[in-house]
Amino acid sequence: MSKNNLDGIEVKKRKVLPKSKSKAGRPTTNPNEKESETIALKVTPLELAAVKEKAGVAGLSTYIKHYIRTNTELFK
Repeated sequence: MSKNNLDGIEVKKRKVLPKSKSKAGRPTTNPNEKESETIALKVTPLELAAVKEKAGVAGLSTYIKHYIRTNTELFK
């Protein structure tokens, strides 16, 4: 065998990193359930202060969405 003969080399055809069985992260949201639309609402400073006080630790939009969904039939 000569010095430059490569016949004795075996080429391994395996991937370096194995393919993961499951994807990491959150599952995708159904487009019909995704909250992507916006509603603008103008209020007075006193009304804003009252809503902020009632919302407490929760965000304003979270509080307002929860209030509308639980106390009205607007989204049904």
